[in-house]
Amino acid sequence: MLTRLPAADALAGVHADLGALPLRALTVADGPRTVRTAVATARRDARGGLVAVLAPSVAEAGLVRAWLREGDAHTLPVAEGALVLVHAPGRPTSPAPPPVRRVLTPDLAPVPRATLDDLDDALVHRVLRRTSTPPDRRLPAHATPTEAWLARYGLLAHDGERWRPTIAAMVALGRRPDVFLPGCVVAGHVDGEPVDARGPLPALLARLDRDLPADLDRAVVLELVLNALVHRAWSDPAPVRLTVCRTRLELVEPGHLAPDAPAHRQPPNPRLLALAADLDLTRGDGRGLGEVTRRLARAGLPRPTLRAHGGEVRVVVDLARRAPAPPTSRHPPPVPAAPAAEPTPPTPATIEPPSAPAAAVPALLPRAPTDRADAVLTALRARGRATTRELAATLGCSRPVVGKVLTALVAAGKVRPTAADGHSPFQAYEAADA
Repeated sequence: MLTRLPAADALAGVHADLGALPLRALTVADGPRTVRTAVATARRDARGGLVAVLAPSVAEAGLVRAWLREGDAHTLPVAEGALVLVHAPGRPTSPAPPPVRRVLTPDLAPVPRATLDDLDDALVHRVLRRTSTPPDRRLPAHATPTEAWLARYGLLAHDGERWRPTIAAMVALGRRPDVFLPGCVVAGHVDGEPVDARGPLPALLARLDRDLPADLDRAVVLELVLNALVHRAWSDPAPVRLTVCRTRLELVEPGHLAPDAPAHRQPPNPRLLALAADLDLTRGDGRGLGEVTRRLARAGLPRPTLRAHGGEVRVVVDLARRAPAPPTSRHPPPVPAAPAAEPTPPTPATIEPPSAPAAAVPALLPRAPTDRADAVLTALRARGRATTRELAATLGCSRPVVGKVLTALVAAGKVRPTAADGHSPFQAYEAADA
């Protein structure tokens, strides 16, 4: 027969097997009330516990089990008698919720080599005075009060070395965003003349507004350009390309078109969209393309077409007006005919000589290069100073044709430009002998 272990050694082994729970050791002499209280206390503890009651004999161990009325009480024979063990697993607790992780969108990435001085102070104060985005409650570590305040609004981000402006802040509030982000440029042609608009969003749209022709719906073009800048992929350095002619508008932006995207889907650059709304450039509801469609429908034009191919999104708008709709009534009312007047034969005495001819309509520009140059010089001497658009309207031809003639005359020294920037759409010219 094996010798039984002492009570202390047996209890230590059981305690270690259960994972070192809180232990309460008692004896039969402590009484039933103390034993019941110890078990109840162990059950209220979230960790649980182990209650051990030492009895001099197995018979008295049965008495302890009767006190507890516990089905999970076990009797362990030991050298001193018997141990009654009660394992209380404790009260189950609900698992702690996972920590909320802040999702960093692409427009919150820091711009390499940019500093706080590259942001326009006036635009920053304008946004902070009327921002619609509540700041993050967590204060960034290792930052000055100014850096911490701007970082809470998503204007600064840490790149591991220092605090730098985010892509959203640089595009909307930067002094020269095209220096750090080459894609923050709208380039292309409007009626055959080059367009190059750059700068923060307010300045870029204002420059583009000045370059657009007066007979074009500017709100449609500006809304499409703003939509392209806000939703484009800034990882691609390619600029936004704009082409406008009399019958077609085409806009190309780097990015991808999400198929069957729901209306409540988060835009790819939400912070940039919020900054555009704070600057009164957009409503910030992501429905700019729908507003463009409504404006085109009111003008009798078809809705824009979107195509995605090769990492680019192409938006095409047909500016040619639709044909008028046929009358809805099958039998339109007849137009009353005017009463025919009785013809009166003219007499030789009443016949008058023909009146003077009407004013001559400007003829088309001649085909010969020499005659074209003479016509342009004559128009410039008559007007004194004129732009390409004004000369095209006077001579009844297209602006590219007049531009080629002016280029040849400037090279020959017969015409001189009056502005320093030769690529400006408002370039004016005058005759050299004027």
